[in-house]
Amino acid sequence: MNRIGLPLFTLLFMLCIPLGAQQVLRDAIFYYLGQEMVGFPQEKMSIHTDRPSYLAGERIWFRTHLVDALQMKQANASRYVYVELIDPAAQLVKRIKLRPDSLGYFHGYFDVQEELPEGYYTLRAYTQFMRNVGTDYFAHKQVLISTPATQDLTPHVRLIEQGSSVATVIHFSSVGYADTLVPQEATIFPKGTLEEDGIRLKFRDGVAKFAFRKWEVNEQRTFLLQTVYNNKVASRFLSLPTDTTRFAVSFFPEGGSAIVGCNTLSDWLLVGLAIFCGCLYYSLLLNLGNVR
Repeated sequence: MNRIGLPLFTLLFMLCIPLGAQQVLRDAIFYYLGQEMVGFPQEKMSIHTDRPSYLAGERIWFRTHLVDALQMKQANASRYVYVELIDPAAQLVKRIKLRPDSLGYFHGYFDVQEELPEGYYTLRAYTQFMRNVGTDYFAHKQVLISTPATQDLTPHVRLIEQGSSVATVIHFSSVGYADTLVPQEATIFPKGTLEEDGIRLKFRDGVAKFAFRKWEVNEQRTFLLQTVYNNKVASRFLSLPTDTTRFAVSFFPEGGSAIVGCNTLSDWLLVGLAIFCGCLYYSLLLNLGNVR
């Protein structure tokens, strides 16, 4: 009996060792993951406004929701939330610092200045912990801020060429008028701020031409236009049009590569006049260095 019991006990003991080691390893992973989340909390935030558009001079009410990105529950690691109002040229207009209320919510408002140029502005919210992982994780909300003075005159910007400079043609129209209109004054601020020296437009037959130098075009391709029409001063942000005659085609063959002389199933992407995806068969033929 003892001869049978001793080997059986030894076998059971050896089987229990890996199970115990796996349990310890699993517990260690959860422990260190929890410690990582405590020291470096992963937060997720959303921002909501009372309306999608506002007039200059009105108040923007907003509320932010801050949750733990792992459990999607209310996060309490950050004591403050920072909310910024950014103009279409990516320049900071205002920034406020919020503390949570008794329920843990962050809410506040921005008073929009009456002289603020018209355009699509961005509300951006973040915490200090979120700054450690980059701006891509910030909460963003776009709102339209318009001014009554811009309603009398509508600008039209057309791209005519794009080489060492970005040449454009600008004209104005208005509801109820078939012909083009010429404002009393029209000034362009290429960098998108009224603090720089503006460039006065000169009109001929109702049309003005203006060439942006390469270094004047910002990443957002946005500029500021100020007009005087019917003795009303109006400022608005406009975007430079893109060259729609250029396009790029990319092929993504199945398996990552295409075999010479064989039909290959491939995805393709066309970016330019339109953006769409499709699937087609194509033959890749190499002949004296030429690709057809």
